[in-house]
Amino acid sequence: MAPRLYPLALRLKVDQSEADALLIDTFLHIWTDADRYHPTRSTALDWMIALLYQLAELPPPAESDEPWPELPPPDDLWPAIQARLPDDEDDSRSLHGPLIIACVVGVLIGVLLSLSLLLDLRPGH
Repeated sequence: MAPRLYPLALRLKVDQSEADALLIDTFLHIWTDADRYHPTRSTALDWMIALLYQLAELPPPAESDEPWPELPPPDDLWPAIQARLPDDEDDSRSLHGPLIIACVVGVLIGVLLSLSLLLDLRPGH
């Protein structure tokens, strides 16, 4: 979904670094607030777009019966996005710590959720 949301983030925030930060914040909220998404209320893309607008502190576009504008296919966007990623190894090294922490936290959350589900499924419970 990042290649589909990134062009919108660039429209909402003219500065590229602000658009990058907005997209990252949006995906962090998607990850942490996924339990608040209700498929009966909106499509996943609509929910993500609304969250992007909310984090940009802009009012969402007025509701319409018209579908969202056609977004470019992800494969067409990846070369442009990858070209904007830092080439400097020092920049990528600075991400190792936060990525490791995020992975460990994700695994711990997954384990806790699995254990809680298993405990709820015990016979006689």
